[in-house]
Amino acid sequence: MTPLILSVIYRLDDFESTAAAIQSVFVGVYGKSVFNLRLSASMAFRVIAYHCLNFPTPLLFLFPVGIWRIAKSNPKPITWFLIVAALTFFGFAARYDVPDQYTFLTHSHIFFAMFLAVGLDQVLGANRGFGMKSLAILLCCLAPMVYASVPQIGEKHLARWVKFPKRVLPYRDPYRWFLQPWRCGYDGAARYARESLKSLPQDAVLLIDSTAGRPIDVIQGSESLRLDVAIPMQRFDRPWQRSIELDKAKTDRLVDEGLLYSTGTRNPKNFGTWLAGDEYTLEPFGHLYKIKHAPTDTISQDPDDDASVDQ
Repeated sequence: MTPLILSVIYRLDDFESTAAAIQSVFVGVYGKSVFNLRLSASMAFRVIAYHCLNFPTPLLFLFPVGIWRIAKSNPKPITWFLIVAALTFFGFAARYDVPDQYTFLTHSHIFFAMFLAVGLDQVLGANRGFGMKSLAILLCCLAPMVYASVPQIGEKHLARWVKFPKRVLPYRDPYRWFLQPWRCGYDGAARYARESLKSLPQDAVLLIDSTAGRPIDVIQGSESLRLDVAIPMQRFDRPWQRSIELDKAKTDRLVDEGLLYSTGTRNPKNFGTWLAGDEYTLEPFGHLYKIKHAPTDTISQDPDDDASVDQ
């Protein structure tokens, strides 16, 4: 518990109250999603779609056979442990309504794959002929063909039914990114990072989010590119980065000098509550945004505050 207590104490200044700090430490800004107990029809359809996309062959219908085989050949405690664990992971992720919900279904997919594999073993054990084995291999090979066509199908027919992250990032087709597992030849993230770093003025400070910021962080360190650019508030020390800590006075000085930039978010949880108000605004700057003082008669708006999806 000591690290949690220290974390709360460290972050008290960034929140309205101790309760708000404790909530951020335990459930972050997604507290409502963590404790959500509602499962709408669209959410249920989305979860089913995620599972079908991970097992896009008729073999997925063998998972009930796998459960039956496990129940038949193992003691009841083991069977019930596996079933309850699978339902627990599935139940948590199914009603966890966040943009990257699919990542929280990983445990459910693992159990699903195990049940499916046991079911396939049962079927092949009862039918030892070459034909059945060939059919199983053929059905497994359907997956690449499905993945090759599903981005076009999804964009035309499923977009209004299935909600998945569609944050617009340079050089990234969201449908191909999220619906095709292979990344052969993809260099969009690296191109985005290099161009972003090269566009910044000398000694600039860049506020990054967890989606667009990670490739910038990696490229800067791996290629020693633009080491004069400071990226504050990292979770772990980067020996190649110029160290800087932001406060209100330093933020204002950087804004006045035109040296403060962002990948598209001003989340106070990461950078300070003063950045969340109406005093600052974001102006498009190539792939990035330049943080400026907002006119006194306007209210600033974040162009994109969806920072929860991994690039």
